[in-house]
Amino acid sequence: MHATTALLESRRFQSCFLAQSFLSPYFLCARLRLVHCPKRSKLQIKRVVVEKHLLVDGANILHAWPELRALLRRERTAAQARLVGELAAIHDGQGVRVTVVFDGSGAELELTCPGGRQTFAVVRTPTGMTADDFIERWVGRVAAAETCWVATGDVGEGRTVAALGAQWISPEDLSAWVRRASSSVSAHVAKRKRNNDRQWDSP
Repeated sequence: MHATTALLESRRFQSCFLAQSFLSPYFLCARLRLVHCPKRSKLQIKRVVVEKHLLVDGANILHAWPELRALLRRERTAAQARLVGELAAIHDGQGVRVTVVFDGSGAELELTCPGGRQTFAVVRTPTGMTADDFIERWVGRVAAAETCWVATGDVGEGRTVAALGAQWISPEDLSAWVRRASSSVSAHVAKRKRNNDRQWDSP
């Protein structure tokens, strides 16, 4: 039996899964390394509804979006950071939980929370587990798969998660979602600036 499968079936895993409201679904491999989860960002404008969860196949979207594909050829780390930054608009502006999954290496699954937002995570899988594996196992184990959206241009992966009950969205639909969310965030920031200006101008 594969070590990950054995862990998923073990009492230790099940007790962790029940006890940890945030980290429990990340216990999909034998070792989890929490890289960086500082305190919550002050830039978030909408409370995150944890029941709504966007899972993004990071490498697939990097190759699907032309502007990121060009950057990826020059600097992989910068391209990944750019994608994560773009997706933050969906989390902050629309209150959706976001997990971006990249293929990683090593013995541990790495979990990072950019900006200190526990509902916005970047996952790097360990050796032997692909981003597709992680996403499929997550969707297959959540209580309500229909609350998950999976963003990928991989038709086979999309059909798999759809069969498990998740919503499959294309890279093009994800890009449109980011644009809408970014507009919402920009409008909120502009409104806040106007309000601050009025407060400073008032006697």
